[in-house]
Amino acid sequence: MNTYLIVYLGSTLLALVTTPIVIRIARRLDIVDTPDVRKVHSKPVPRIGGVAIFVSMMALIIPALLLPNVIGQSFRLIRLKIITLLCAGGFVFLVGRKAKTFSYPLGA
Repeated sequence: MNTYLIVYLGSTLLALVTTPIVIRIARRLDIVDTPDVRKVHSKPVPRIGGVAIFVSMMALIIPALLLPNVIGQSFRLIRLKIITLLCAGGFVFLVGRKAKTFSYPLGA
């Protein structure tokens, strides 16, 4: 139970710390969604905010799988399923990054 709580709170804290950094990077690299007629925001909004959340989550989940405790042992019993789940999540994350980073013309 403590491991789950540490991973959850640690991921939350790490995301809170890294999100402002990712926002600054997005603005510097001009990876922002600019306002237009179809948008509700009035200022440019960074498109890569999810990077901080994804990296924060993975940075604590993957080491938790390797811990020599009951939780690490139970994850090792279903290792293939966990690896498949993390890889699928990573793939969805990468596809989402590509879709949000590049603008596609209407009708494409």
